[in-house]
Amino acid sequence: MAYCLALMGSSYYLTTFYNWWLANRIYLICIYDPKLSK
Repeated sequence: MAYCLALMGSSYYLTTFYNWWLANRIYLICIYDPKLSK
């Protein structure tokens, strides 16, 4: 979970639409994939 939070924290500084979209995909994967939520 800390890994996911770190990714989302770093994504705050990304400004392009693609990076925003990618960050949202990572966020959803972290929430819904139990293997990555550990």
